[in-house]
Amino acid sequence: MIKSLLTLSIAMSSLLFTGPAFAKPDAKPKLCKALRAIDADNDGKLDLAEAKKAAEAAFDKFNRDADKALEGRELKGRLSRRAVKAADADKDGTLDKAEYVAIVEKLFNAANTDKDGALDCKELKSSAGRAMMRLLK
Repeated sequence: MIKSLLTLSIAMSSLLFTGPAFAKPDAKPKLCKALRAIDADNDGKLDLAEAKKAAEAAFDKFNRDADKALEGRELKGRLSRRAVKAADADKDGTLDKAEYVAIVEKLFNAANTDKDGALDCKELKSSAGRAMMRLLK
């Protein structure tokens, strides 16, 4: 009887100390490949501020001639001519940084199907999500 109580006591205490309350406090959510490079706060989602920041960095990287605008050759097939023409608010045939970020924001909103203000891995795999990611790489 005492032996079985002792065994039960040990089993119960092991359950108490291995439960979720004692999980590693700094455990981070597993990120999908698309999020790893641009999810600044590592929360497993991409919010609009992170997407815009990544868009600005991508714009600077693509703008090799540093003329403050992206021409067709600098876009390297990331956008169709029709998409460039639609986004080119000043109709100069190029995209400035504001126009580029506006495209990313439009695609972000299209991919954000649950309207929670952040994209998860599933939403990034949508057509709009993949198109947006092409602009951020």
